[in-house]
Amino acid sequence: MKRIIVLVLCVILLFSIAAFAETATVTVDGVGEHVTVTLTMEGDLIKAVEASSDNTEADARGKEALSLIGNAMVEKNTFSVDTISGATCTSNAVIAGAIEAWMQITTDRMSQEEWMQESFAYEHDPRDNPEAMKDIIYNPAAVYGFSPSPDSTRLKDYVDALDWTDPDQVAEARALRQAYHDSMSELYRMIEMMLHEGKNVETIARAVSQRRNELRLESEADNPEALALTKKSNLETYGNEMGPTADQLYEKYGSWQTVLEKALGTNVGMDACLGFYDEYYEFYDIGAEPMAGSWESIPHEATELPADAQAAFDKATEGRDEYIPVVLLSRQIVSGTNYCILCQAKTGDAERSWALVYIHADPEGNVDITNVYELYIDRHSTPAAR
Repeated sequence: MKRIIVLVLCVILLFSIAAFAETATVTVDGVGEHVTVTLTMEGDLIKAVEASSDNTEADARGKEALSLIGNAMVEKNTFSVDTISGATCTSNAVIAGAIEAWMQITTDRMSQEEWMQESFAYEHDPRDNPEAMKDIIYNPAAVYGFSPSPDSTRLKDYVDALDWTDPDQVAEARALRQAYHDSMSELYRMIEMMLHEGKNVETIARAVSQRRNELRLESEADNPEALALTKKSNLETYGNEMGPTADQLYEKYGSWQTVLEKALGTNVGMDACLGFYDEYYEFYDIGAEPMAGSWESIPHEATELPADAQAAFDKATEGRDEYIPVVLLSRQIVSGTNYCILCQAKTGDAERSWALVYIHADPEGNVDITNVYELYIDRHSTPAAR
């Protein structure tokens, strides 16, 4: 028989975790020679098999077998291939080397998957969020389990911008992202000041959108490569290296209130790649259509809450005066209804600040404040849950 019986165990390639190229090189003992085989896989596809021998006296048939066996594996996408007549020993050595290289690759994959499961895992899976997955791919080898997708319009230029499996490189990128998130407190100060001045929603949305774009670029001022990538992405996506204009956003969303809400948002996919997904999960607008469990953006004029939200707020804060509602950011239909309301707040020393107040109204009419994220603008602090 020209087939090696043991190969039956390796006909099916069991592991398809990664969609990127993986390579392994091994050297096996043949009959009177050492055969070195380099195997390249992409997921469960055999992309290349290259073999060489240290036998300088091998005949033409033996030399030919080195390439023919590899070509057959690639063509059929299996290690179970016919040996070459007149070069059986060399053929078997190439096959054995390819199998050993495959075992090395799959062992590495298992180690990566186990590392991902043991060392880091999101509480909320980004794969359940279509908005995130349009820009990223699941990559168990990456530090936070995800990396930019080469098919993403927004993040494709970041695919090779750094090694997403390298903790040091990802930590550096994460620090830049954190600086950007921290800078967003300035936008809340701007909103507070403009509301105090009596500015309308359009004026506030235009100013905040522009400043948000500026903050994004300023956060990368000390990293020319990252700055250049952001400008390039903005230019390709919006035709403007600064980012989307307020008019472009209004044309897309049809509401200045929504434009303002989006200006306070962030790219969900990049947050997932850099370990922020759980931290900012409650701020993401998951699902294009309102559905049970998804947060729905609410279009209306600032300082005016919809009747149901106002009623829930009034009941939840009865006897309390530390929160002044400004805008309903989102509503979530669950067993009852959750509301996320941006409020002005008074601390014990009468300092003005912002707070995201989460309220739950159950089907029986009970209403409670479930969480508050305080934003101490004057202290330049980041949100801290309590």
